[in-house]
Amino acid sequence: MRSLLEDWTTDKAWTLLAAGTAAAAAAAVRIGLRGSWRLVRREDPPLSLESTGARWQEALVWAGVSGLAAGCVRVLAREGAARAWYRTTGRRPPAA
Repeated sequence: MRSLLEDWTTDKAWTLLAAGTAAAAAAAVRIGLRGSWRLVRREDPPLSLESTGARWQEALVWAGVSGLAAGCVRVLAREGAARAWYRTTGRRPPAA
């Protein structure tokens, strides 16, 4: 039977791995989406309606696309982290 310290260490290690993977994936999505928007629209994405003067329709499209992409990548990153955890430890990651 595992000790309380081992459980705590395992939980913290999994939390760090999952958070690091999610942060790296989020940064990659942000860079990719901004670059794609600039390539297609020839302008910066509407990050703020006040500062860019963008139309609300553009802001709505940007919000939807970026939210969908971020959600999908978050799920994929978590799954990738779980698979790496399993390959490394031979056990499923701790429950969130």
